[in-house]
Formats: sequence, structure tokens, C-alpha cells
Amino acid sequence: MGTATDETTGLDWIEKAAQQNHAEAQYWLSLAFLRGEGRPKDIKAGTRWVLKSANAGHEPALYQIGRLYDSGLGVEKDPALALQWIRAAARRKVVPSQYLTGLFYFDGIGTQKNVEQAAKAFTVAAKQRKEAVEFLKMHCPTNPCQFDR
Repeated sequence: MGTATDETTGLDWIEKAAQQNHAEAQYWLSLAFLRGEGRPKDIKAGTRWVLKSANAGHEPALYQIGRLYDSGLGVEKDPALALQWIRAAARRKVVPSQYLTGLFYFDGIGTQKNVEQAAKAFTVAAKQRKEAVEFLKMHCPTNPCQFDR
């Protein structure tokens, strides 16, 4: 009795919302495609949806599209563009982005090496450690925001 509550049915509703430009739905649908959870794994579709969500300003999507440009998964690898997206998320207080910004500056990825900028980013992230752990648990529960190619 009642309505089926399986993963596919839930994603059908999320997809309908995503098609109506709901940024959070676009983000969650992108993860379903990227991970192959509830939808066939489709890196291109996942990338398309996360980019739409990021362009709408959805904070976790800003971080995620930066990670995709960093890895070259679904897009051409572009460290400078990765840093732009990751910094956009960091400015919106997405803690993993603050930490990753520090790594990019420390290692000179997509930018000139800048230890002072790295230290600033690491300090901001460290002050929010608990929020970073919660973000990663919610958005990367089984595989720390990495996707198989």
C-alpha cells in the first residue's frame, strides 16, 4: 500500500525538479550520474548537471565542478579554472574548498605558488574543522568526492 519509495522513484522527482532549474536538485542528480547510484553511470550527464547547479551558485556544486576540472573527469583538465571554481566555493564558506584552495596555493596548482595565501586558506579552514567533516560526510559518504573514470 502507498507509494513506492525506492531510490529510482526519488531520483525521478529530483530529475523533474532539476529540469525546472532547481539548483540543489541539479546537484544531487549530478552525483547520481557521477556515482552511478540510481542512474546509470554517466560522467558527461553528471558534469552537465553539476555545472548547471554551480552556475546557479549552489555551494557544494561550486566545489564539485572545481574538483572535476582539477581531475579532468568529464571536462578537460584545467587547474586554473579548477581553482576559480574552488575559490568561489571557499568564498561562500564551503570548508573543503577553503582547505583545497590552500593546497592549490601551497603547491602552485593553477596559480603561482604562494605560501602566505596557502596559510591564510588553511587557517580559515582549520577554524571550521567540524563543518568540513560534516560536509564531507554528507556529500562524499563512501568515496571522498572522487569518481572512477
